[in-house]
Amino acid sequence: MTERLIFTLLLIAVVTAVYYLLKRQHLRQMGPAAANGLPTILYFGSASCAACPAQARYLEQVDGEWHGRVSIHKIDAELEPEKASHYHVFTLPTTILVDAVGQVREVNYGLTNAVKLTRQLRNLTETERLGDLEIGGKQQSPNLADPRLAISQSPPME
Repeated sequence: MTERLIFTLLLIAVVTAVYYLLKRQHLRQMGPAAANGLPTILYFGSASCAACPAQARYLEQVDGEWHGRVSIHKIDAELEPEKASHYHVFTLPTTILVDAVGQVREVNYGLTNAVKLTRQLRNLTETERLGDLEIGGKQQSPNLADPRLAISQSPPME
């Protein structure tokens, strides 16, 4: 009985570690996004996504709380597949948090509630306020000239 419990706990620990390592690798692969001077949430959804209306409501709650201090851009993954591909979006809804200088900081796969998004924004803005904009020990600078990464083409959520 004890052996099974230990094996189960070890298996859970290994799976959790692998998940976080893959997520961290995914963040690095995304590279920089266009910066607009504000923390930004890129919301990937589509008309055929069953959970996307609920995600839109959560984002409206976040926008109400953070109005003017965060930019939220809805990107239809079916209409803009090149952006979805660039950010390695394979599940909808997906929300990606980008800091004020264009560095991708968080990725949420699937439905993410307003509480979690708000917590991530607080962590993001706290990090920026402290001046900790380094990733992997070196300063990251966004490639603002790359039009494929521009987020200003997608209108903010209404």
